[in-house]
Amino acid sequence: MESNHTEELNKKVLDKVKSDIKDKVVWSHNVLYPKTSGGQSCGVMPSDITLYSEDLEIKITVGSHRSIFKNKELAMILFELAMEDLIK
Repeated sequence: MESNHTEELNKKVLDKVKSDIKDKVVWSHNVLYPKTSGGQSCGVMPSDITLYSEDLEIKITVGSHRSIFKNKELAMILFELAMEDLIK
């Protein structure tokens, strides 16, 4: 019984630490001008997004989607995977 209670307490503390780290994440939008001068991609601005965590010293840049929202979502998923790997 005691070890089960200790495991639950450790999980709560770990979840709190992870939540605090996520709250401190800094987002930046990398505005670069497109290299193409014509065609279908003319006028489409790049939507690279960078996530930086000072606590874990992790910097993740994602630009695989045209949507900033999707890039942010992917960056957060990658960040959570990295955090899980670092904090065990």
